[in-house]
Amino acid sequence: MSGSFSEAYAVIVAGGSGTRMESSLPKQFLPLAGIPVLFRTFKKFAAAGIFREIVLVLPASFFPLWKGITQKQDPEGLFPYRIAEGGRTRSQSVFNGLSALFHAVPSLPGDSVIAVHDGVRPFVTPRFLSSCIEETRMNASAIPCLAPPESFRYMEPEPNPQGASISLDRKRVRSIQTPQCFFFSELYPALMKAVEDGKEFTDEASLLESNGKKLHLSPGLEQNIKITRPFDMEIAEFLVEKGY
Repeated sequence: MSGSFSEAYAVIVAGGSGTRMESSLPKQFLPLAGIPVLFRTFKKFAAAGIFREIVLVLPASFFPLWKGITQKQDPEGLFPYRIAEGGRTRSQSVFNGLSALFHAVPSLPGDSVIAVHDGVRPFVTPRFLSSCIEETRMNASAIPCLAPPESFRYMEPEPNPQGASISLDRKRVRSIQTPQCFFFSELYPALMKAVEDGKEFTDEASLLESNGKKLHLSPGLEQNIKITRPFDMEIAEFLVEKGY
C-alpha cells in the first residue's frame, strides 16, 4: 500500500439462507468444484494482498462450519481474518462487521477505504479490487457496475393484475456489483443510523444515497456474477473450468 494513503479493509457479507438456491445448505457454503463458494471469495481477497484486515460476517450458527472449512482449505492459517455475527438485515450485518473491525483497530483513520462485498461473488481479481480502491480514493466512493445488454421494463406497483409495465431506456440502466467502497468516516455513521432507525437497504449504495451521498459509478467486471440460483452455480462451474 502506498504510504500516502490510509489502508483498505474488506467486509465480506455471507448471511444468505439459500432459499433461491433451493438448498438446505446456504449458497455461500455450497461446493464449487470442490471448494466452498465463500472460501473462494475470501481467498481472492486475502491473496490480493491489498487489505490490511478482512472481516467475514456470518450467522453465528455457521461459525463452526466455517472454522472446519478453513481448517481444511487453509490448514497453515496463511489467510488471516476476523469474524462477526450477521444481523437481521444487511445493514445490521455490515455494521456488525465494521464494529468488529473498529474494535480491533480503534485508531482506524476516517479516510480508510472500506470494501463491502457479497460472499457469493467469488470471481473478483486483484486488478479489479485495486481499481475499486483507487476509484474510492479519487472519488470518495466506488460502485462497480455494468451496462446490461438486455432490454428492461418497469412493473407498475402491486396490486397490478394486468401486469402493466413501461419500457426503460437501457442506455441509462446499470447492473450494480460489489465490492461497494466508501470511506469509513461516511459508511460507519450511516450504518449506525440505519440500524438505530430500523431501516433496511439492499446495498450500501442505496443507504449512502438516502443520506444525500453522491455516488461514483466505477467499471464493473463481467465475470463478477452473484451466485444466487441453481443456474448461477452452473455458470460458476464453467467459469472455474475456464480458470477464473
